[in-house]
Parts: sequence; structure tokens; C-alpha cells
Amino acid sequence: MESVPPETVPSDWITYTDETVSIRLSYPSDWESLEFDPAAFDEMLDSLEAGTERGEALTFFSAGLPGGPVGFEPNVQVSVQTLPFEMTADEFAEVAVQAVAELLTTWETSSLTKLRFGDRDAVLVVGSVRLLETNPEVTDETRFWLVDGFMTDGTNGWAVTCGLSDLIPTGVDLGLETCESVVRTFELLTP
Repeated sequence: MESVPPETVPSDWITYTDETVSIRLSYPSDWESLEFDPAAFDEMLDSLEAGTERGEALTFFSAGLPGGPVGFEPNVQVSVQTLPFEMTADEFAEVAVQAVAELLTTWETSSLTKLRFGDRDAVLVVGSVRLLETNPEVTDETRFWLVDGFMTDGTNGWAVTCGLSDLIPTGVDLGLETCESVVRTFELLTP
């Protein structure tokens, strides 16, 4: 496992902390956070506390740069899913990437790195899918890129996903660098 020092958060970034679910994430100050329905958030918390199995991940935080070619771009989302059994970060990442590849047939994994986010094992996956597969209005080979960070806390799987398309004005390389930095700031604050 690669030992990577914690991401240094630039002084002009915003740090989001949610003490209810014990997470922290930082993102560029020109991004906007998106509000979620408080009732849905309460339902997610009840589900996690009860250990109820859910067939889908529940997204409870999102932020992004408004006005990109496909909406907020780049953007980041934090999702949590109750796991059917205790899994490692490696196992959770493998299942998640396999599910994406089955759903989106043009998915290509560019890199997979095992590392630590703070004191937790994590897996960082970079990949892309043809945008045409997710947006029929696009007619070329434009790709949508994802930087995913996967970790577990024993019973829950946490995914931090930052995405952008080839159409982003700053360019894919800078966008992916920003996305990786954002994803690597994610912390679970509970032991």
C-alpha cells in the first residue's frame, strides 16, 4: 500500500464538516455546495443507525463549479452505502468499479492506487466513460472522467467521487489534479 501524506488543503479552500455523520472534506472556494432535502438526509441517518441494507448509495453532500459544460463541473459527491457484510476498502472498490463497468460499457479504468486517507486504508480509482453513453446530446468521443476514493468503516462503504468532462475549459489534466486533491481531503472523523 502506498503511503501518501495527507493532502495539504490550500488556504483559500472551503472545508465542509458534518459532525452528525463524522466527515470532513475540502474543496475550492469558487465551488458551490448543493443543499439536499433534510427529510432524505434524516432517512439516510436512520437507515445507517438501524443497519438497514440499502440497494443504492445515498448521496448527502455535493459541491461543484457552477456553469460547466454538463452542469456543475468539476463536481464532488460524498455517498455512503450500508455494506451487506464487512468489507475492506479494496473489496468495496472492486465491487463498485465492477458495477460501474457493467452499467456503463465504455468504462475504462486508467489507474487504481491503494493508499491511506488519514488513518484509513483507501483505494483511489481514476477512470472515464464516453459521455455519449450518459448524455445522448453529445455526439463525439468526449469522455466523462471520475476520480473515486473508496474506504470503509467496517459496516458502511464511503465513496467520494469527483467528475468532469473533456469539455471543461481548464483542461482535463488540471481538472483531474483538482479532483484528486479534493477526494484526498476526505476524512472519516470517527475511529
